[in-house]
Order: sequence, then C-alpha cells, then structure tokens
Amino acid sequence: MVSVRIWSDGRRVVSCRKRFLVSETDIVRAFQRGRGTRGPGDYITLMAEKMVSHMGEVIESLEDASDGLSERLLSGDTLTLRSELAEVKRAIIRLRRYLAPQREALSGVSESELEWLNDMHRARLREIADHTLRFLEDLDAARERASVTQEELLHHLSEQAERRMFLLAVITTVFLPLSFVTGLLGINVGGIPGADEPVAFLIVTLLLVVLAAGVLGVLWWRRWF
Repeated sequence: MVSVRIWSDGRRVVSCRKRFLVSETDIVRAFQRGRGTRGPGDYITLMAEKMVSHMGEVIESLEDASDGLSERLLSGDTLTLRSELAEVKRAIIRLRRYLAPQREALSGVSESELEWLNDMHRARLREIADHTLRFLEDLDAARERASVTQEELLHHLSEQAERRMFLLAVITTVFLPLSFVTGLLGINVGGIPGADEPVAFLIVTLLLVVLAAGVLGVLWWRRWF
C-alpha cells in the first residue's frame, strides 16, 4: 500500500507520495490524452474511485489465499502452511491499517462544506466510503478465517505430537521389562542359569517374545491403543 496526501484550495490540487501509485499514474495519462478531470472535485472523486478499485483486486486475492489455506489444511498439506498463514494475516493487518483511515477521510470530505464540492461529488464520495467499509468487513472476515485455520493447524500439530509421544510411551512400556530381564542376565557374576546350555539363548529369546506379547496384551486390554 502507498499513502498519498492531497491538498486543494478549489482551484489547484497538490498530491504527494513517496512511491509509485497506479491510480495517480492513470489520471496523469488521462490528462496527457486530453481526458482529464474538470475540477478539484472531479479529480478527488476519481482518485478515490481508482484507489478503491485497485484495493478490491488485492482484497479478493487475500480472500482467495485465505480460502486456499483452509482447503490445504483439510487435505493434510501442512508443511509450509504455518508460515503462509502468518504472511496472509500480516498482509491483511497492513491493508486494514491503510483502509480504516481512508474511510474516515472519505466520510469527512463527503460531509464537509467545501464550496468546490457539489452534491454529486459528495454522493460519489459517500458511495466510495461505503465500498471501503465493505472492504474492511471483507478483510475482517478473511482475518477471522485465517485465525480459525491457524487454530485448527495448531490443534492438528498438537494431535500429531500427542500421537507420537503416545507411540514412544507404548514402545518404552514394552521394552522396559525386556531391558530389565536382559540386564539382569547380563551381569558379570557367577551362577547365571543356562550359561553352559546351548539352547539357553533360544529359550530366553522366546521368553522375551512372550513377555513383550503379554505387555502388549495388557495394554490392549486396558484400551491404551
């Protein structure tokens, strides 16, 4: 967004800006083709109309981006969704910061008693202010949709983390008694049963498998998974 300052005394109009402005460039080109406005009132209303029309395209693109992010969340594509949501919300906030004062300025000019503004100019400015208000409402709706999508994304990521932690807890529960048994049999002291038996390793392995199956059975019976 580019801010523009406009001053007029009824005969002259002076505008200033820091960066390129498409609306002002269109008006300058119209003057060069001999199709310029006839007075300050026409110029200001035309300038406001062009600025609002260009904003409509930007707001529509933000709404489409917000809806697209919501659809991506439903489809499970969440790899870069968090950063894109933050970017859309920042763009909405920046645009709203410019639009809100513009609506107040348009309403103030339309209700002013400037002699070089006629009833037609005031009616057009009020209509443009109403369009700006609708744009603000559209931005608020897009921001709400982005916020809801962000909350759903955080909930989705939280559920993923909980499922992974639960899986790790189940694995730890299964292998904890196995680690205890193997650690007990692995101590370097005399008297370990089956140390000289060739089938002792196979027997211990089968016992560990049975123990793991028993732990899984208990977890299943307790409806842990």
